[in-house]
Amino acid sequence: MYTRRKLWGIAFATPALLYFLAFTVYPMLNSFYLSLTDWNLLSPPQFVGFKNYASLLDNPQFNQALAATLYYSAGVVVPLIIFSLALALLLNRPMRLRAWYRAAYFIPVIIEMVVASIIWTYVYHPTYGLYTLFTRPFGIGPINWLADSKLAMPALIIFSWWKGTGYYMVLFLAGLQNIPDEYYEAAKIDGANSWAQFLHITLPLLKPTTLFVTVVCVIGAFQVFTPALLMTNGGPAGATRVLPLYLYENAFQFLKMGYASAVAVFMFVILIILTLIQLRVFRTEAYF
Repeated sequence: MYTRRKLWGIAFATPALLYFLAFTVYPMLNSFYLSLTDWNLLSPPQFVGFKNYASLLDNPQFNQALAATLYYSAGVVVPLIIFSLALALLLNRPMRLRAWYRAAYFIPVIIEMVVASIIWTYVYHPTYGLYTLFTRPFGIGPINWLADSKLAMPALIIFSWWKGTGYYMVLFLAGLQNIPDEYYEAAKIDGANSWAQFLHITLPLLKPTTLFVTVVCVIGAFQVFTPALLMTNGGPAGATRVLPLYLYENAFQFLKMGYASAVAVFMFVILIILTLIQLRVFRTEAYF
């Protein structure tokens, strides 16, 4: 009977395992192999060893794309975590129309990224963009957000705040609702004020959620592609050419598949290192 149940378990798990091997493990291994070759999609790959990796750091465009990615990630991750946590704390309190407010903040999440990017291209339009409703009363002239090399990246970051806050807010709400009310009631009896309760109850018990949000947010920031392509196409002067866009250009515009695969492997290694650091930071005090 026990053996039969094990066989049923293996039978149900096999399709998912095959899917994982075919669409995750094999592409990763193949990408690493291609990163060791020179391949233009037209002729067979030629093995070149680690030449593509050596040329990465010598390429000014790659260094600019790496700097742009780090700038974008730093501008998105920390504010997103703070905004979404603050919003979750606010909307976790009893209030009228709470469900409507939660739904309103979640709406940007369900809008397709392509559609949202096009909408925000018009929001940032220097003449009739939506932002002018707030700047004109103060006499502030037209701002060419997406054509200014100093403003284009902040424009993408603000867009990402709008797009991602609702998603992470829901994650923090789920974490907050898993904290037993008895802890807060005991703290009130001991005379703890709201700030002390947040500092000594909410934050420690939210660490597993915060860890998950941080890991997912960092990975998402390093994979930003659609808004950088549609809103600025990497410009102006490469100010918003992030690594995924740089990879795309080399792979499908310049047909440098081996070099593009080296960029992909480099991003994978960076994300693994960052994830391990986050797990290390949260390891000792996280509750699982």
